[in-house]
This record gives sequence, structure tokens and C-alpha cells, in this order.
Amino acid sequence: MRHFGHISPAAREGLFHREPSTFTAESPAKLLSVALGATLYSPATRPSLAEDVLKQAARGVVSMVLCLEDSIDDAEVTDAEANLIRQFAALAARDAASGTGPRHEGGAGGTAGADVPLLFIRVREPAQITDLVRRLGDSVRMLSGFVLPKFTEERGRHFLEALAEAETACGRRLFAMPVLESPELLHLETRGDILRGIARSVDKYRDRVLALRLGVTDFCSAYGLRRAPDMTAYDVHIVASVIADVVNVLGRADGTGFTITGPVWEYFRRQERMFKPQLRRSPFLEGRAEELRTALIEHDMDGLLREIELDRANGLLG
Repeated sequence: MRHFGHISPAAREGLFHREPSTFTAESPAKLLSVALGATLYSPATRPSLAEDVLKQAARGVVSMVLCLEDSIDDAEVTDAEANLIRQFAALAARDAASGTGPRHEGGAGGTAGADVPLLFIRVREPAQITDLVRRLGDSVRMLSGFVLPKFTEERGRHFLEALAEAETACGRRLFAMPVLESPELLHLETRGDILRGIARSVDKYRDRVLALRLGVTDFCSAYGLRRAPDMTAYDVHIVASVIADVVNVLGRADGTGFTITGPVWEYFRRQERMFKPQLRRSPFLEGRAEELRTALIEHDMDGLLREIELDRANGLLG
């Protein structure tokens, strides 16, 4: 895999002074943590999930989260789990037939093609981790890890213990991506204690915590807020303050920190914009790309681009 691997080598050479490097699911954790890119979330209920994964990979997606949590109804969980088992088996069978190269080192045979993104499952409860790994069987080789929702020290401990147990059972490296989204983290009076507890918890499992994710949508929901496409998470001050504190405690560059990913971008198409576009015309005119600027603005991508720049400035990645 590589970022922009879906475009031709000639196009990449024209875009980059130094092209993005290649990586695989067995690359070092330090590399994978910064290679996640824009992770695509998908409900685990989709009947054509395996085909969807391959289709998105062909469009340049390098990491996906298959969600058993808040993107599906409580009554759908059992069927969604069964669907995941079928879809992973389909991906594994296709991969074995293609013989395109190893995805994981060691383990129980089989290969995974470079066109399959890093796949993570977002679970609801710790017991799902060990249960799903057992039910996946050999197709677990297609899995990179689990996303752990509403992570706190107490709740997270059980998730991480289950991950370690599942890893031992299947003999493969599995990563955790905790999601920091609990109301206690948002509330000022409990934030400090919650952050220190999370720091203790993830430090104990440092080798298996690939990245920390921020649940900005849950933060906004706790106060009945929703940001428009032309507003960034940093325009919502109560959210911006949490991001700053999370980076302060968990994102330090002194070797004690973790990769912290940017929030999910929610897009709801509106009929009319209220504010001016956030993309200057001159860079596009110089590059004869005025049509690109127009298309980006029409789809509110100028708001996304601004949020990405602010993420980078504030210590978030991906």
C-alpha cells in the first residue's frame, strides 16, 4: 500500500518531490500510526462489504473501520457480526486466490493483497473482541485491530485485556485504537483526572496502541451542537479546548506521546452557503485550476481542507 497508490506513477512523480513510501499491515507500528490517512468508517451491516472495501481501496483508501457500534441499531448487532465473519472470509478467499503477497508475518498461512486496506472493527464491548477473533478463524489475517469506543481508564482496561487475550489466541499482532469521547473527558471538572487515567492505561499497552482517536461528534452531541460544513471543530470552543488538553497530555513529542488522529468529518449537503468560501482564488488561477476550486467549494471541501490544516497545526494527524 501507499498513499496516492491509485494514481499512475507518472502522476505521482509530477505531484511529489518525494513520493509516499510503501507500507504493509506488518510494517512497524510507528510507521502505521502515521500512515492511516483519512480512515473511512462503514457500518458492518452492509451486505456487499467485501466489495465495498475493495472498491474504496481502488479509490485510494488505505484504512477502514467496520462499525458494530453507533452506526448500527442495537437490534442489528448479531446480524452485523455474522455479516463481518462472511465478508472477512470472502476477502481472505479472494486474497488467497490472488496470491499477491503476505499481509502479516508468520501465522496460519495465506496472504493478503496490497489492495486491501488496513481493516479495524469498532466493537461495543470487550467480549466481542475475543469472540470475533475466534469466529474469524484463518481470515483474522485480514484484520489489523479494533477500535475501542468511549475509552476511559476503567472501561479501557477491559478492552485492552481482551485484545491481549485475542492476540495470544490467534498468534497475530492486533492493534487498538481507543476513541476518546466520554462526557467525563468533555466536562471541565473531571477532564484532568480522566486524561491522567487514560495516559496510565494506554502506556501499559503502548506497543499495541496504534493511535488515539477523538470522538468530536459525541462531544458536540453532549451539548446538542452540530457544526456546519463551513465551520471547523476549532470554531466550537468547547471542543477545541478538549483537543488542546488531549494533545497536551497524550500527544507530546518527547517519546511519551501517541499519534492522535483528527476528528471524523461529517458532511450534510446544504442548499445554500452562509459564509464566504475559504479557498483563495490566486493559487488556483496560477495553476489553471479554477474549475477544481469551484468543485471543492460546491461540495464544501474548503471547510474540510481548513480543518485538516488546523488539525496539523494543533498536533493531530489523519
